Amino acid sequence: MLNAGFFKNQAARFSQARCPPARAGQRKAKIINFIEPFIIYLVLFLPDFTPRPPLPAGEVYQFAIGRELARLLGYTIPSLLLLWYLFFLKGKKIFPKRILPGDFQSLIIALPGLLGIGLGISVLSSILSGSEISAAVVGAPGGPGAWIVMILSCFSTGYLEETYFRHYLLSLFGKHRPGTPLSGPENPESGVAGIPPPGRGKLLGALCAKTGAVPGIALSTALFSLCHIYEGPWGMANAVLAGLFLSLIYTHYGAIHGLAWAHGLYNIFVYANGV
Repeated sequence: MLNAGFFKNQAARFSQARCPPARAGQRKAKIINFIEPFIIYLVLFLPDFTPRPPLPAGEVYQFAIGRELARLLGYTIPSLLLLWYLFFLKGKKIFPKRILPGDFQSLIIALPGLLGIGLGISVLSSILSGSEISAAVVGAPGGPGAWIVMILSCFSTGYLEETYFRHYLLSLFGKHRPGTPLSGPENPESGVAGIPPPGRGKLLGALCAKTGAVPGIALSTALFSLCHIYEGPWGMANAVLAGLFLSLIYTHYGAIHGLAWAHGLYNIFVYANGV
């Protein structure tokens, strides 16, 4: 005679046969890995879509040391520490243990490229629309204290954005497995998950033939440009080109420090020149 226990046992066996515990755990981990970056983006980077009146043309706003210091201590540094803490909980190596030659190579390539992209977009916007990317500008900091706060803010912002948009997204949304170099033999000097050791492999070959990094690059560039929606169409175009450029460099070298330095120096250049 069949009883309730018999049906429970059969149901358990059928469930295990269709979805073994190990496979179920892997599926759950994949779902979490897919959802997690979007939750982080909503919390830390979601832009403000509230309609605002356009800023007066030619208006120059003074650098506000108090406001910038509040943003540095209340948002940028806590957000960066939160990202590092989440990576620590997941058992991921955040950065190489020491600065690698690829960091200096990335810096040398990235900084002139970012400046060139910004200049090109500015010239193109002037030609096609008769206006610069932004009608209003923020003036250069005044005094040593303001410069120190501005420099710290620029570099911490560079590390925050490069950590999330390049290191995190490109490591997560690739067809390669975390911890596996994209090209060349495994090199313990590269502590970035799924990123090739510095100086190894060819860029186009790594992208098209070996890595499957295109989805990560596309997502990284799209989310990065969305953060700059407040700058208008030309500002977003600048962010798209810059995001794509930085993603390609990172995919090739796997070096986060150089990109963060270039990002920070570019922001300092923008502040110092009031553009």
